[in-house]
Amino acid sequence: MIRLLHSRPLCRSFGTEAENIWTALEKASRTGLIRGEETITDDLLLNIQSAHPSEVITCQFNKREEGFTGADWEWWRTDGRLWYGLLIQAKRLNHKSHKYPEIQRLVGKSARPQIDVLIDQARLKGIDPLYFFYNYSSRNPAAFTWNCGHPFVLEQLGCTVAHAGAVEQLLGQGGVGLPKISPISYPLRCLVCCPVLAESNDPLPRCAHGVAKRLRVFAQQDEVAPGDFPAPVPKPPGYVLRLLHTAPEDRGGVIDELREQVGPIGSLVVIKDRREEK
Repeated sequence: MIRLLHSRPLCRSFGTEAENIWTALEKASRTGLIRGEETITDDLLLNIQSAHPSEVITCQFNKREEGFTGADWEWWRTDGRLWYGLLIQAKRLNHKSHKYPEIQRLVGKSARPQIDVLIDQARLKGIDPLYFFYNYSSRNPAAFTWNCGHPFVLEQLGCTVAHAGAVEQLLGQGGVGLPKISPISYPLRCLVCCPVLAESNDPLPRCAHGVAKRLRVFAQQDEVAPGDFPAPVPKPPGYVLRLLHTAPEDRGGVIDELREQVGPIGSLVVIKDRREEK
C-alpha cells in the first residue's frame, strides 16, 4: 500500500491504533473470538487511511504469496528529499498461551523459518526487517518493559515493534511472549514521533532511522560499522516511484508488471511528511 501522511497527526493516529488493537484483542479474549494478524493489519491500515484521506494512496498486492516471502508489507518514509525503507512482518499474541504461536512459522517448499526469509529479503532490498507485535495480555503490567520516552500507557503495548535480528536471538531461548519481547521493543508510534531517539522536528525518514538503529542495538549489532546498516537514501526503488506516479485506476496493471521487482509482499506503504512540501 502507498500512504502519504503528516507526522504529528500520524503520531496521534498510530497511538490511537495501538490502543484500539489492545482493546479489540481484550474484547475478543472475553468472547472467545479470534482476530488474526491479517485482519488486524487490514484494520490498522484502513483506519490510518480513513484518518488521512487526502494524504494517503493505497496499493495492495496479492497476499497469497506473503507466507513465502515472510513480509506483510514494505514501508517507505520520505520528506521529499530522503527515503527510508522497512520490511514488516506482523504477529499476534495468544491471550491463552501468552506466546506468539506463529513466530517460528516455517514457509515455502523448503520449510524455512519465516524469520530467516524476512531477514534475507530485507538484506536484498537494503532495508531493515522489523516485526509488529499485536498484543493484549492480562498479566501484571510490571512484567513488561517500557522503552518509550513518554509516560507509560499500558494500551500503547497494543502494537510494538522490534528488529528481526533481536527477535531471532530470543527464539533460541525457547517460547517468546510479551515479557521477553517488550525489552527489545518500542511502541508503534515511536517510529513517527520518538522524543528520545529523534528530534521533535526530525523528518520521518530520520525519525524512523533513529528508532531502527536502537532496535538493532537490542540485536547486539551495535559493534558493526554504521555503513553496514540501512540508512536514509536520496531515492527509493524504481517500483515505488512508478506506483506513486501511476493513476489509481491504472495501478492494477502496473502491479502485475512490477511483481518481480517488488517481490511477493502483501502491501507497499509510503508515508510522506508534508512539513517539507512547498
